[in-house]
Amino acid sequence: MSRFWADLSADRWKLDLDESAWWLRGTEGEGRVPVDHDLVGALAGISVPRRWRKGLLEVEIGDAHLRYLVIDLPTGISGGAERQAWVAERFRSVHGVDANDWRIALDDDAIGGAVLACAAPRTLVSAVERFASAHHFRIASFSGSFVLAYNRLPAQAVSGPGAFALLRGKRLTLGVWNRGQWRRVRGLAVGRDAGDTLSRALMDCLPGLTREWGADVSAVLHAEGVEPAFLPAGWRRARSAAGA
Repeated sequence: MSRFWADLSADRWKLDLDESAWWLRGTEGEGRVPVDHDLVGALAGISVPRRWRKGLLEVEIGDAHLRYLVIDLPTGISGGAERQAWVAERFRSVHGVDANDWRIALDDDAIGGAVLACAAPRTLVSAVERFASAHHFRIASFSGSFVLAYNRLPAQAVSGPGAFALLRGKRLTLGVWNRGQWRRVRGLAVGRDAGDTLSRALMDCLPGLTREWGADVSAVLHAEGVEPAFLPAGWRRARSAAGA
């Protein structure tokens, strides 16, 4: 459950992709280009004034464009090639994702145990890399919205059993952890009742984990953009998304 820290040594720009548009934001202004089905073509349409060029670029991709998966890495795996093959097979079997078409990333420090992995379309990643190169940006980070929002939680907030839910637009992402390791992750489209969708998704994640936690579980749900309709027994809502 590694946490992201940005390089603050240069001018920084933020490139976001949400459900409806690409956004480029910086200290001197912002640019927006709507997207339909052609994400790559829309990105190429962002106008970047010459005075904005150079510096660090932080990239945030909305979760609707990504796939997440908690992967148990067997202790017998040795070397990066074996790990990549195992992760690629898990994404193929769960999400139908082909590693030839999707770029898969996970914690480079993970050797065993459960880790959170994320897959992004290779065409999308390549388009961002071309955009950065064309405008002399250096990519400082490339992350999904769920990961970035989770990283804003203080370290003590994730020390025990818990979960984090993020609602952006019509996309809900929920991750559950225990003892410093991810245990489940779900990504869902939501309708009118996002709170009910969240509560039911959390309930669906719990079978098998209650035995791991014990009968007297005391777990905390952190959430941003959504409030649960109800909570399972032994759970409570954090006072804020920041875990205060």
